[in-house]
Amino acid sequence: MADSLSLDFPSIKRDLLRSRRECSLRGLRQSAKWASELAYALRDVEASPPIDPADAGDDLDDTYYLAKSYLDLQEYDRVAYFTRGSAGASQFLHYYARYLSDEKKRLDDTVEPITATDRVASQEMKDLQVCAGSPFLFDVEWSHEVQT
Repeated sequence: MADSLSLDFPSIKRDLLRSRRECSLRGLRQSAKWASELAYALRDVEASPPIDPADAGDDLDDTYYLAKSYLDLQEYDRVAYFTRGSAGASQFLHYYARYLSDEKKRLDDTVEPITATDRVASQEMKDLQVCAGSPFLFDVEWSHEVQT
């Protein structure tokens, strides 16, 4: 008794596109990414019927929406990977993501100099350590001599 599983891929694609749009409108970025990834997996399937007449004229493809969902989550290297060789808006996302990725890496590698506010905070920590009175909280030279 093998039941055959019949999937209506065009309807699934339509529902994923609707979910992607609704999640994106509500700021549910992770959910929008999930729906975009699944819609991208069905990129060769045409959604039927179209979700919305306004979406029927949408010239942006699944690759763009997948990349945009990654960009919203600051996953710049993933954006650049999926938009290689793209044109139009996807090409813009490709170069913009590469720029943002390089900038983020540059900032992560930059050593920040100690500022005056850091010195004040550092002095406050020293004062706190002195008030606490614990020899384990700060460097103190201990005398190993036993006093009698």
